[in-house]
Amino acid sequence: MSRFAFTLALSFLAGIAGASGGARAEREAGTLSFTVENDVFAGSDRHYTSGLRVAYVTGAVAPTQLEQFITGGRASEGTFRRGLAASQTLYTPEYYLRETPYDHEHPYAGNIFGEYAALTEKDGRFDLVTIEVGVIGPWALGEETQNWFHRTMGAYEANGWAHQIDNEVTANLAYDWKGAPILSGRAGGIDVEITPTAGASLGTVAVNARVGGMLRIGNSLQPNFGPARIRPSLTGSGQFTRAKDVDWFAFVGVQGRAVAHDIFLDGSLFDEDSPSTPKNTYVGDIQSGFAITWGGTQLSWTYVHRTERFEAQNGADGFGALTLSFKM
Repeated sequence: MSRFAFTLALSFLAGIAGASGGARAEREAGTLSFTVENDVFAGSDRHYTSGLRVAYVTGAVAPTQLEQFITGGRASEGTFRRGLAASQTLYTPEYYLRETPYDHEHPYAGNIFGEYAALTEKDGRFDLVTIEVGVIGPWALGEETQNWFHRTMGAYEANGWAHQIDNEVTANLAYDWKGAPILSGRAGGIDVEITPTAGASLGTVAVNARVGGMLRIGNSLQPNFGPARIRPSLTGSGQFTRAKDVDWFAFVGVQGRAVAHDIFLDGSLFDEDSPSTPKNTYVGDIQSGFAITWGGTQLSWTYVHRTERFEAQNGADGFGALTLSFKM
């Protein structure tokens, strides 16, 4: 992460700690998470190439009247938690050594954004409302972050960032739902469950609808939205239950998305000269991985296989996501 982005994230979390400290002293511990997503784990360096996220989710708190409104009244019907996060994502074409990208390649784009999340849990069902505000373009420091990392790793720098999507303030609203298990059981000390998921996003960054599901197998399955991830993946809440000993689960998830707008492919809604390439309307993710919880620490690993997102794309993409979380 660039020095600026790292300082921004630390300042963001300091604000979270100050705002939530009193509530944590009286209620269950909150969860601090660090997530790294990168396609280097798939042996590639193209398209969605990197994501960084730092997030904090409170323990159970009382919702405000505004949060009651945001959640459609559900916040008072179950266990309510709020979250804040800061993320940076990077997108590049496949042939990033070229100073001028090929026509119809994936545009260069950097994105830095903050998130507010309202999470309600009741009887194994989760409702997650997320508001995202950020910047895309040179302000997001994509060129600086990627080329700093490449220099550190002894790799070639990307040469086409002069052609990235231009500066723009962005805003997005998202809703994600994870239903109670439609199938669950226990055999030989191992729990098994299958849960449905659905959601939608609306804003200047993404307009889509999605549906999917997740299979989890573990030694002590607690209600869980899954590991924290960066959109548009099958997202998690970042919250987990402290383990008395060592708990674990493995998972496989699928998600299909119908995409009406993707700023990283369509370009800006407000600039007709913005770099763009014709997108595919239907995109799917298959993800698999595991999470291990010991005491108040959780480590999760996810590998994502993503189908082609734009018409000229040659083959599916893959990337890995590593998240380390702590109860605080």
